[in-house]
Amino acid sequence: MPTLRREGKWKLSVYGPGDHPPPHFHIIGPDHDVIVHAVSFQPLGGTLTGVPDELMNWARTNQDVILTMFQALNPQGGDGMRTPRIKSVTTLPGCKVRLEWDVGQVSVVDISDIIDRYDIFAPIRENPARFDQVTIGEYGYDLHWSDLMEIPCTQLWQRSQVQAAE
Repeated sequence: MPTLRREGKWKLSVYGPGDHPPPHFHIIGPDHDVIVHAVSFQPLGGTLTGVPDELMNWARTNQDVILTMFQALNPQGGDGMRTPRIKSVTTLPGCKVRLEWDVGQVSVVDISDIIDRYDIFAPIRENPARFDQVTIGEYGYDLHWSDLMEIPCTQLWQRSQVQAAE
């Protein structure tokens, strides 16, 4: 279950594989576990009382991230195909990564535009050696540099397919 955001002792996570529809996320804190609809932001179970405003504001601002992660972990409908998970990662020059996927495919993915574009990756731009400190997140669902610096496998898989076709 990838943790998408932390605020003190609170965390926002998406469960999977096999979590139930509709798309939702979990906010877990001290003696607290609430399930929140990822579109309406209404509680599906539990109460939002006591949940830090910063966490809900982050969820509203990053709704696309939450929905993408939920779909990657819980691919209901459509063709039923799940996004492959990351099995291994090797960093390459120019902010590229060599990824081995759990379906046996190996791809080189250029993520330099992501690193350059988003403020959250400023620590890597300021100290390029941090790029080499990447790890694979829980269950292969993302590349992880810190609790805030992550790139989901869905985005990496899509890039790998597009870049392979170029």
